[in-house]
This record gives sequence, structure tokens and C-alpha cells, in this order.
Amino acid sequence: MGAEFKGKCRRTPKKVSVEGQDYGDAIIQMNTLFLRKSWGDGLPLLPATEERVNWLLTGTNLPRDTAIGRIMPSGRTATVESLAVCLAMTWGRPEYMPVLVAAMKAFTDPRFRHQMMQTTTCSVNLAAIVNGPIGRQIRLNAGYGCLGPDPRHPAGACIGRAIRLTQQNVGQAIPESGTMSIFGGPLKYANALFAEDEEGLPEGWEPLCVERGFTKGGNVITIHAVATATNITSIHASNEETALETLHYFARIMGSDYGNIFLNYYENSAPGILIMPRGIAQGMVDAGWTKKTIKEFLWQNSKFPWSVVTSDSDVFRRAKDTLKQYVPRVSPGR
Repeated sequence: MGAEFKGKCRRTPKKVSVEGQDYGDAIIQMNTLFLRKSWGDGLPLLPATEERVNWLLTGTNLPRDTAIGRIMPSGRTATVESLAVCLAMTWGRPEYMPVLVAAMKAFTDPRFRHQMMQTTTCSVNLAAIVNGPIGRQIRLNAGYGCLGPDPRHPAGACIGRAIRLTQQNVGQAIPESGTMSIFGGPLKYANALFAEDEEGLPEGWEPLCVERGFTKGGNVITIHAVATATNITSIHASNEETALETLHYFARIMGSDYGNIFLNYYENSAPGILIMPRGIAQGMVDAGWTKKTIKEFLWQNSKFPWSVVTSDSDVFRRAKDTLKQYVPRVSPGR
């Protein structure tokens, strides 16, 4: 995870009181206030009462004033309690807290460079993949509709929206001031948080967490910055020919200029996440492909040919700027 942000936040957060003719009216007044203060995301919020926040904090053994990390562009510190407050407004549950805390620890890891996605003009949001039994325990979707919405698996939407509220309310990623995202995007409301379909992995395929060096069966979360979700249609893997055709579809999307935009922000990154349904994955295996050979194929075939780079002035300019970063610098006289 890199350098861990340690410590406690000594500042006691102020409480907000809202009155109404009845409970329903008080919620309306609260939401109106939150919109005026730019504390909400434009969708209705539930009150983060002291009782509900305390209930959510039972889902973690971390003290409420534990500092998780500073969130840009404001540089304010997110604490376990502030995460619980944001989760309360999405109607989250205590068992969601460990995943939310882990996601925000990864988000504030210096290697992720979250300040780039927080302030960029591009339409960037977070994608998070969960491995381990915790996904089933909290009803996190790993199958049909895993990117949401899904009323039978509410965890992804609640946690993802709590992350967004933390990005905005703590980090001040507010349109036209903290964040300059020109168009935004629907995925920004709740990001994209889902579980890997470990039960559906073909024989010999290791879960993502194992590829990243963690123990199989452990609870692990992996985050990535993405811009949108794109369906790749006309995919088949019934034989060697259709499997190869499908891989070319994958590589074409991942190698587009749109997909490679994140290479400008994240060093050694990848142009997105390829989510493959279990049926296609098994078809690939039946056609003679392994997870390793699929990844090698996509790596080799999702690049811009040099002829394309030199024929596109904008791409060529950015390619030259990237190459300059790797040109050895020799001191005079050496």
C-alpha cells in the first residue's frame, strides 16, 4: 500500500441541527441545506444522525478519530468517523465499513495519485474490485449487473456513493471549483465497486488478488481510475477463430486514444479494466487460451503502431512528451 498515513484527527467535527414540522419535513430541509452548502451530490441523502453513525462504527475496530489520509484538492483529512458519516447518508450498514476504509486507504496511497483524478478535466471515476469472502458476506455483486444498479446487492452502490461523498465533502471535488471535469458522468455518483466472480473462474485462473501478491481467500480491494463503461458487443469464444476475433475486439477498445488517456496521469498504468463474463472466459480456455496468454495478447495488440502515432499530430506530440521522461540525462563532462 506504500507509505501509510498514520495518526489521529484531533479536531472535533461540528454537528448540524435541522428542524422541520415533522421527520419527513426535517429530511427535506436537511437536503435543501446540503444542496445550498454543496455538501450533497444532487441525489437525496439520509440524515447521518449520531445514533446511526455510532451504529456504523461497530463495523470496524478502528477508533473513530483514526486518520485515513488527506484528500485533495482540499488536503483535508478523512477519518473513520467522516467515512461513517458519508456511509450513513447512503443508508449503508456496519459490515460495509471495512471495505470503505480499505478503499479510501488505497485511494489516498501516494502511488495512486488521486489528486489527478480529483481535479482533471476528464470524466474520471473510481473502479474497485473486491476479492475474498467479504464480498459474499456483504452481498456485493459479482455477476449480472455488477456495475449496478442492483436492488438485491445494495453494498456496491452504498459504498461507492460514500466514496464519492468523501471525495466531494472532504476533498472538495466540487464541479467548477475543486474539480474541472467538463462533463462529469453518471458513474461519478456511485463510482463502480464490485466483486470478482471467483467461483466462476476457469480452472487454472488465479483471482486478481493472487496476481497482485496476496494470499488466495484473503479480503483484498484493488482500485483503478476509469472514465466510462463500454460494452464490447459481438463477442464469442466457441472456437479458436471466434476467440481470436473477440480478443481483437477487446484490444481495439483498450488501445483506443480514449482508453490510453489515463497513461498521461498514471505511470505504469493500464488503459482500463476488462471485465469478462464467466462464459466467455471458459470459452477462451476451451479454445486453448490461458489468462497469461490473453493478457500478453492484449498487451501487444492494444498499442498504437508508430505509423499511426506519427500520422496524428496530437498523439505524436503526447508520445514525444512521454518519451522525454525516459531520455537519459548526462551531466556535462561525463
